[in-house]
Amino acid sequence: MSQENKVKFGIKNCHYAVLTETIVDNQTVYSYGTPKRWPGAVSISLDMQGGLQRFYADDIAYYVTYSHQGYEGDLEVAEIPESVASDIFRDEKDSSGVSIETNLLQPKEFAFLFEFDGDQKATRHVLYKCTLTRPGLSGQTKEDTAEPQTSTVTLSAAPRADGVVHAKTTSTTDETAYNGWYDEVHSVTVTPTKVSSITLSETTLNLTVEGSSTLTATVLPEGADNKNIVWGTSDSAVATVSGGVVTGVAAGTATITAIAADGSGVSATCSVTVTE
Repeated sequence: MSQENKVKFGIKNCHYAVLTETIVDNQTVYSYGTPKRWPGAVSISLDMQGGLQRFYADDIAYYVTYSHQGYEGDLEVAEIPESVASDIFRDEKDSSGVSIETNLLQPKEFAFLFEFDGDQKATRHVLYKCTLTRPGLSGQTKEDTAEPQTSTVTLSAAPRADGVVHAKTTSTTDETAYNGWYDEVHSVTVTPTKVSSITLSETTLNLTVEGSSTLTATVLPEGADNKNIVWGTSDSAVATVSGGVVTGVAAGTATITAIAADGSGVSATCSVTVTE
């Protein structure tokens, strides 16, 4: 068994694979072209987007949540290869072999594969849903020495619809997967944990006009990937609901519904009676 790396070194072995998304049975299916080599990598520096989000109340961190919205940062390369300009930026060559750039086409999304060398073995990475910004146009005159001028692009790696952002090899990755890393994009399948039940703090409410009460929804299982709730009312002329806060509007009855936002179809209801 290979030991874990203690240190890492420079970036190398960059590849890209164009991403195609299709909808099958209301599910997004991801397919990738054969990875193509992108030579000349100089450096990569990506910051995670998201992290801990804190809501403060009562002089404390009243509610803390975590979000992972992917990565964004700079990719510095010796030059943008013609294949990248064609496959990703969608530049086209005319009959004279001149590359034409327009603003009529959106750049294509792609998977970005690369590796960091280590003291034991190179760690291979793939970012699954990437976009690039075009590099600027710059240059300078030669002086006493001719220093190569690099190009820097902004690389963004967003989560796919199934939540997948990034994968990398480890000390226990089998040789078949490791050796074939650049033959095709490593396939991952994520089955999200769906909501199984919603329980409301009240099943009946009695309100006066302009009176209000807050319903709390308990969502199970605890490990559900999307525990968000969509609130609705059967009659907004009688009672409204926003974020679980039910407000009486006029005398009558209405049903408040809490529906799981993950598409599982799980819901719970509360009957509301409003009096003058």
